[in-house]
Amino acid sequence: KQGGFVSLYASRHPSEDFAETMTYYVMSQQPDLEFELHVGNTKVFDLKTLQASKLIQAKFDYMRDLLAGNS
Repeated sequence: KQGGFVSLYASRHPSEDFAETMTYYVMSQQPDLEFELHVGNTKVFDLKTLQASKLIQAKFDYMRDLLAGNS
């Protein structure tokens, strides 16, 4: 688990958190996109699981509002 971050890289610095969160938010808005990350044969990440996190959803809500000019 990444403790409220969309990726381990995002946890390194606030600007990386913003950039990674924005990237994953935009990806999440593509209804036909299914994104999974595998290491060898092991799935270590998928976009749908990420979206289920309340912390990540709050960040996605912020990104949505920011892009809509409501922030």
